[in-house]
Amino acid sequence: MKNPKHALIISIITFILGILCWIPNMFFYHPDNPPLFYLLTPLIGVFGAAVSATISNTFIRLMMIILNILIALSFAIIMFLGTLVFGV
Repeated sequence: MKNPKHALIISIITFILGILCWIPNMFFYHPDNPPLFYLLTPLIGVFGAAVSATISNTFIRLMMIILNILIALSFAIIMFLGTLVFGV
C-alpha cells in the first residue's frame, strides 16, 4: 500500500465489521428467519489479517493480526462455546 496508515485503517475497519456481523445473531435472532451475517466473519477476518501484515509498526501489526485472526475464528469459537453451554 502506498500510505502505511491505509493498512491500519482497513485493518481496524475489518475488525469492527467482524464484530458487527455478530450483532444480528446476538440481539435480533429469529429461528424462522436467521440472519446469516456471521458466516462473513471468516472472510472478513482473513482479509483483515492479510492487510494487517503490511503494517510497518511491529507491535501494531501483531496486535491487528491477532485480533483479525480471532475474528476469523470467532464462528468456530462461538459455536463450540454454545455447544458446551447449551448442549445439542
